[in-house]
Amino acid sequence: MRRNAIVLVVSSLIGSSAWAEQPPKKPYSEAFDNCMDLAAGVTSAMVSCANDEYRRQEDRLNEAYLKVMAAADPDQKEELRAAQHAWIAYRDTSCPLMRALAVGSMGPVLSSSCLLQSTSERVKYLRTLEILLTGEVSSTP
Repeated sequence: MRRNAIVLVVSSLIGSSAWAEQPPKKPYSEAFDNCMDLAAGVTSAMVSCANDEYRRQEDRLNEAYLKVMAAADPDQKEELRAAQHAWIAYRDTSCPLMRALAVGSMGPVLSSSCLLQSTSERVKYLRTLEILLTGEVSSTP
């Protein structure tokens, strides 16, 4: 229910025509897609691809976080800082757990995929916060 409310708020802020004009964005870079194609199912190559894309997503995360912090008032900044630290702790304990629980060579793949996916999702979340704070849609992908 809360998610629907956020979508409604964001949609009203940027207008429905903005959503219709933009094609759906892929969560990861073209370089990642190409790398995974070349990996051809080889575990170590897939992990390397995911780690490279994770670094790209970390850059996007840091950029999004700085934009949200710049738009926030002092009280909001403290809340955002606390939330970000809590999210980092969650990510950094949850994803390695997947590696520990997986059987065989899938552990590293699952762990790196978890880091990549959770970081990409956090970027989307921070961009939503930016829209809520500024009423503007960021031009960066």
